Amino acid sequence: MSGIPENIWTHPEFIRKQFQISRLQTTIATISKTRDELQVALNQSHFQQQTLQHQASFQQVTLQNRLHLATTECNMLKSERDALVKRNGELARECGELRHEVDYWKTIALGYQKAASPGHSEQLCESDSQDEKVDGGVPVEQGGGVSVKQDNN
Repeated sequence: MSGIPENIWTHPEFIRKQFQISRLQTTIATISKTRDELQVALNQSHFQQQTLQHQASFQQVTLQNRLHLATTECNMLKSERDALVKRNGELARECGELRHEVDYWKTIALGYQKAASPGHSEQLCESDSQDEKVDGGVPVEQGGGVSVKQDNN
């Protein structure tokens, strides 16, 4: 055993190697501790990511539901508006027809009124050839004659 010293524990090469091993073990321990801390941080980050993803999905569903409700309400309001526009047109036509009928009855009433006034009974047939004038000479077509009040109900 020529190359091996008798007391290996005190040999400088052995001491140097032991010191290197000690430094490497310290470095390995530091790396392991850092690795464990990073793993904990990674787990927390992953949990946070999943939580945020679930929140985002929930918010997306909530917003989609709100959008659907708003779209449905908008469509209902459009339908109501269209129905009101249609009804307004019907009422306008009906009002026009009633105005025409009121004008017709006004004309008849004016004829009877004129016929009932003294001295006009024989002129009733003659008045067909000229404009009827009552109320200070205003022609019936321009609003003269008996006023008929319309009932808006």
